[in-house]
Amino acid sequence: MKREGLGFLLRFTALSACVLLGCTLLGCERTTERLIGSWRVDLEALNAQPIARLAAPPFGPVASELREAAYRDWRFTFYADESLEATLKGLSYQGRYVISRALSGTLYMRLEGAARVESRLDQRLGLPSVELPPLSERVVMRVKGERATLTFDDERSLPLRRAQTGI
Repeated sequence: MKREGLGFLLRFTALSACVLLGCTLLGCERTTERLIGSWRVDLEALNAQPIARLAAPPFGPVASELREAAYRDWRFTFYADESLEATLKGLSYQGRYVISRALSGTLYMRLEGAARVESRLDQRLGLPSVELPPLSERVVMRVKGERATLTFDDERSLPLRRAQTGI
């Protein structure tokens, strides 16, 4: 009788481990698929963050306007072939993303890219060229449906919303 109970326990444990492993692998794939597309900074959610509400009047509205202006044009577009287009800090980048780990709805990634030549104002104006910084960021992206949170290595968190225009 004890052997039958032990055999059942071993089969149950092995089956549970297979189910858990399968769900983990499928979950990673679904998470990376949810990443694909264009994402913009969600300005409403950004202004709802506690840091945005800390500034005392009359500086609160001014601080929100400055923060909105700083992040308004930030956009990230992730493609299935692991290429990336990003616009941040006033520059457009083209590069790639590397996912080092995917757990449930959380992706640990490295974003790498070079500034696009057409984004360089100095070339348009005929000024001497200036060396532009490359894009090289370690980020964590938590995806929940049409919204996400992008956390940079320096612990800055930006709320994102899937852009209305598709790829």
